[in-house]
Amino acid sequence: MKRILFLVLITTILVGSCKKNNPSPTPIPTLVSDVPASVTKKILIEEYTGAWCGYCVDGAVIMGQEIDKYLGKVIGMSIHQGDAMQTPEYKDFYGTFTNTVGFPAGMVNRENIYGGYPVIERTLWAQNVSGHLNGKAQIGLAINAENISGNTLTIKVKICYLNDYPDSHNLSVCLTEDSISGTGSGYNQSNVYAGNSNFKSHPFYSKPSVIVGYQHRHVYRKAITLVGGNPLDTPAKKGTWVEKSFTVDISAYEKTKLSVVAFVNAGNAGKILNAQEVKVGSNKVWD
Repeated sequence: MKRILFLVLITTILVGSCKKNNPSPTPIPTLVSDVPASVTKKILIEEYTGAWCGYCVDGAVIMGQEIDKYLGKVIGMSIHQGDAMQTPEYKDFYGTFTNTVGFPAGMVNRENIYGGYPVIERTLWAQNVSGHLNGKAQIGLAINAENISGNTLTIKVKICYLNDYPDSHNLSVCLTEDSISGTGSGYNQSNVYAGNSNFKSHPFYSKPSVIVGYQHRHVYRKAITLVGGNPLDTPAKKGTWVEKSFTVDISAYEKTKLSVVAFVNAGNAGKILNAQEVKVGSNKVWD
């Protein structure tokens, strides 16, 4: 009996020692782990606009309505021309998507669901958004934009494949800045709806014809990849993922208002397969 008790005591000490000397490892944090079973289909509206354009306040209204209507599913990006917020990349947009109609024009996932050119007038945005949301996403994106060292932002973008994807496709990454305001002709927003009896119900009817201190939303600031996207490896297999890293100088912008927008498009500047957005200083997994 004493021998049995002694063996039990020794066993207990050994087991207890193993637990004490070999604690459970702390999980290493990662951007994302396994490829999910499904992801949310997200839509990107790329609006062509300018502070000089009196009708462009209506483009901002319509884009805002779509973002609010499909919360978390619609991403807005305003590409300025002819004002203080125009970037060098504008000529690339104009050269690639040459059928720019009267401002405000825009693209919804860089594809017109009715066929023809992707740049369409604002009255067609809502129909195109709802049409694209009916589709199922085959590709998901996650973005980590937490790593800021001084004025350098490191971005990691991970793309996952829910099905085999044999066709060529590109990754596009850029910076947007929200709620930009200033004074002077480069920032003061023209408004043709001011006091116009034909537009009494418009949100900008009671606003001045030139709005000083106007808040420009979702402003396209900088391309991190080519405007048409950087090529990804093809073909891609179901259940796999790929990660790309980028660094960018953000000293020219207000960090608290910056976001990273990433999307995968079919081929060079082709239709957008899925998109993702995250505020600088945070990260977002495929959702």
